[in-house]
Amino acid sequence: MNDEKKPGVSHRGARIVKGLAFPVILLGITVVGIVHRETLFSVFTDQQAMEEILVKAGWQAPFLYMAVQIIQVFVFIVPGDVVQFAGGYLFGVFGGMAYSLLGILIGSGINFLLARWLGRAFVESLFNPQAVQRFETILASPRAQTGFFLLFLIPGLPGKDLLCYVAGISKLRFGMFLLISMAARLPGILGSSIMGGAVSGGQYGIAIAALALAVLLFGFGFIYRKKIHQWIEMRIHKSDQ
Repeated sequence: MNDEKKPGVSHRGARIVKGLAFPVILLGITVVGIVHRETLFSVFTDQQAMEEILVKAGWQAPFLYMAVQIIQVFVFIVPGDVVQFAGGYLFGVFGGMAYSLLGILIGSGINFLLARWLGRAFVESLFNPQAVQRFETILASPRAQTGFFLLFLIPGLPGKDLLCYVAGISKLRFGMFLLISMAARLPGILGSSIMGGAVSGGQYGIAIAALALAVLLFGFGFIYRKKIHQWIEMRIHKSDQ
């Protein structure tokens, strides 16, 4: 009799744990944010303040920087440009790019696994269900890998943070998710690292040129975001036929 009840109890317990997981995580982040609000605000919004903190960290600076990058990806409302620029400024183009990639890799993996564990209801509690459905339709296609790559690659398209979570509730494998998302993010991370490294080395012409190109690409992607989304969806559905 007791053995018959165990599966039900286990399933109910899992549902309770999943239901409490995000509120507990959110509460923890909120408490840490309140206690360290001045430091965190400086780290994520003030490049100079971030650089000062990392310089004082000495040999621990790369690990602290990657921790900041992981938090930036996990707390998706925080912009990542300042963090990646600071990486190039402090560690050079390739050092900054490597640390950024590793931090973003870990943060993106956490988002994916969290969504896979907690399920669709969790993702829809964070984002507009219609947006979730739109991206989920793309990822459900046999050509999902191509669409996923393009959505991550093209600057100015909103929803890149959402994509990590939607990928977690799709059939996309974890390893393939990491490979595609990191490959698509690489040009943007490289651009930010080049800008930071150029400013650090006093090469302001290169920094201005990289910034101008980034603004141009971002503006194009943002202005034509709806048409780009439609084009990607059309290409995927056409290939499925």
